[in-house]
Amino acid sequence: MSRKIAYVVSFACGIGALILANPVCAQEGGAAKDEQASPRKHEVYLSIFLLGSFPENQGLAVGNDDMVGTDLGNGIGGGFKAGLFPGFTNRMVGIEGETFVFSSRIRAEESTRGGTTRAASADLIGVSTMANLVLRYPGTRLQPYIGIGGGISSGYLFNAEIQLGTETVTGFDFTTALSYQFLGGVRMNLVGRWILFGEFKYFVSEYSWDKDGSSGSEITTSLDFHSQLITGGIGMAF
Repeated sequence: MSRKIAYVVSFACGIGALILANPVCAQEGGAAKDEQASPRKHEVYLSIFLLGSFPENQGLAVGNDDMVGTDLGNGIGGGFKAGLFPGFTNRMVGIEGETFVFSSRIRAEESTRGGTTRAASADLIGVSTMANLVLRYPGTRLQPYIGIGGGISSGYLFNAEIQLGTETVTGFDFTTALSYQFLGGVRMNLVGRWILFGEFKYFVSEYSWDKDGSSGSEITTSLDFHSQLITGGIGMAF
């Protein structure tokens, strides 16, 4: 995880230095000058996207003990977002809000530790609402960008079959957790106001579900969810 963060920070510093050191590069010929002279000082955009989720096989615990053989399945989803790049930042720094949904399958093979048997099986749907700070290169056709965001994620656990010794938990549960993400992507400005983009996110959320077992005692199931999200979408800029 620390290596991934280091890569993101290094990339951010490189893009930032490039923009600050070469402000004239933002003007790509006559088209860029025409855009700069436009009375539109701010940019607002709306978009929708599809995503693929590729989580890491780690972070599942039952009864506060890490589960061996954890398997988190890949999933699909989608979402929408809206953003604003103010004129006083030369439309290089912006903020955006987004909501997206992803899915995953959770499995952990049966294991015994200290005489207690543990196993887990469930389906997860995550619904996340995030606010992002975005830095982009102000090209006219292609606009690479990076960002960082935070927010909340709701984790819905379906078809749960969780075992802790003689206790079992089944059915549905729900929780809400704080989340954060790093992101990077490229936007292409198409004809008119249409835009097309592809994006990579590294998303983290820590879910914890507390549910009564078969004898009435509470069992805690937690998931330190780390996932790569690959998204692609289309939208309009105003």
